[in-house]
Amino acid sequence: TSNFSEARRMSLDNEIAAYREFLIGEGIEPNTVLVIKPHPRDDNVKLQKLEDALSDLFDKIIILSEPDLFFLPFEVFFAEAFLPLDSNPNNQPRVFAVSTACVSLKLLFNVPSIVGFGNQITSKLFYENYAAGRLEHEQELRAAINNVEVPGIITQHHESPTYQSI
Repeated sequence: TSNFSEARRMSLDNEIAAYREFLIGEGIEPNTVLVIKPHPRDDNVKLQKLEDALSDLFDKIIILSEPDLFFLPFEVFFAEAFLPLDSNPNNQPRVFAVSTACVSLKLLFNVPSIVGFGNQITSKLFYENYAAGRLEHEQELRAAINNVEVPGIITQHHESPTYQSI
């Protein structure tokens, strides 16, 4: 998530509606689990409202709001939870992003992101004086993802390393 309502770029109700409309528009497969990485400045009330608003769409919703996870960069969580990627195309994570986190996922793991919210949702739900800037930011994010050159070491297939705690 991002902190659109906290930053007064849209109302809280509109932010919740924007996430819901965006996800529905992208299609939700049966038995899908949604993992939400909150922005560090997200309000807990917003997170609860978001979970309530999306609960009928997903089999399970996991919000990374525990103190140990809340400030953790999403890339660290993603690497631990989803890598190595399952070879079954039906088990691939789909990443929906509204922030710059999408660029590092592409760079580090060659994982594309679907950038939201798009013209219709943004024009309808953001405050008028912020909509154009948001749409420009979305275009910049999409361009950045498309222009990222993934280092060869990342795209080569290696055995997963063994990790040991110390």
